[in-house]
Amino acid sequence: MKNREAIEILSRPFSMQEAPKEILDAHRLAISALEKQEKKPAKAKFNKRYNKFVYFCPVCGEVTGNYDFCSECGQAIDYDNSEPYEAEEDNE
Repeated sequence: MKNREAIEILSRPFSMQEAPKEILDAHRLAISALEKQEKKPAKAKFNKRYNKFVYFCPVCGEVTGNYDFCSECGQAIDYDNSEPYEAEEDNE
């Protein structure tokens, strides 16, 4: 379901007998979008080569590049309360 479609569905009056699956899908999409607006702590890992911290998205794991949000999944990022990055395949 596309964002525009969800907005249109949620904007019109409805009864639960009309199309419950369509409405439930729109509600799930809206909840997902609202959850991504809540900042989550970035995962931080110290890079010895460059002598600085590298930050990763707590949801998808992509490098964030110090932006306020993840460019991959859209999650809002909180750098002030970052947590250590722990990858299973990381053996440094």
